[in-house]
Amino acid sequence: QEEKSIPEMAVQANYQTKVTGEYDMSLPSMKFIIDTRNGEFSDDTFILPLSATLSGYTLSVDWGDGETSDFTDGMTLNQANMTHTYATPGEYTITLYTTQKDRTKVQMPKLSFSRNYQNVNNNPLKLVILVTPLLNMGTDLSDCFYNCTNLTHIPERLFENNKEATDFSGCFSDCYRLYRFEQIPAGLFENNKKATDFSRCFSGCGFRYIPERLFENNKEATDFSSCFNGCYELNPIANIFCNEATEKGSRFAGKQMNFNSCFQNCGKDTDGNGTLPALWDYTIEPNSSHGYCFTGANATNIDKVLEGWK
Repeated sequence: QEEKSIPEMAVQANYQTKVTGEYDMSLPSMKFIIDTRNGEFSDDTFILPLSATLSGYTLSVDWGDGETSDFTDGMTLNQANMTHTYATPGEYTITLYTTQKDRTKVQMPKLSFSRNYQNVNNNPLKLVILVTPLLNMGTDLSDCFYNCTNLTHIPERLFENNKEATDFSGCFSDCYRLYRFEQIPAGLFENNKKATDFSRCFSGCGFRYIPERLFENNKEATDFSSCFNGCYELNPIANIFCNEATEKGSRFAGKQMNFNSCFQNCGKDTDGNGTLPALWDYTIEPNSSHGYCFTGANATNIDKVLEGWK
């Protein structure tokens, strides 16, 4: 009988190798949960929102129903090969594996529910839970989960593998069902010291609480425009950027900041017991932008907001 060898790439990847039929669980991975019925009740499909040509690694997808797909280095991901059909509509846990074990390098293309196949079968509505931290997706994480209106949970340190990321603009914009999670996870951006843009990051979200010093490690960030715009249920806190008691004079000193509409309508539907960060007392460059920053906001210190900030 002819002896058949297994290609080296198939062994390196997370494939069922025909030797053990098992996965290499040592490979880096990430998990999230989808519900196909959030598109239409009878919908049995999901489109993994990746669109790129793989370079330097191989991806393997466990669709959560016993089916797997393998995408080798050099393959182009598109709507056809990213679409999976389930035998029964419902909730499934999807796991992605990558052969790129060096977490300082890109391990997979950017998940972009807002830009890739967003108009097909209401695909963004099917994401319900992010279970684990993301794999390294590079520098641009803008609009990753924009309009994922049924997303109800994100884990702490979601971005811990994305240390080179600079752009988080619109990342969770309009994820209004995150109200079920109550609070933005502490340490969410702790490892993202190169981040510069948080514009629209949480606009229209349903969170009720912000952890103290959420952006403490993001010293390079200069754009917070509309970051919490339309977060009607949010009770703001003073120390979101730093310890106000000791760092007002240094946190943004020498930087041209953009706080336009940052907290506009924040806390509109709350009892007003939150406390806005006193940005009007911080040291910032004179040509920084802060129009409508606190317009329509509801908090204990709203009466102290200076003209030009509201």
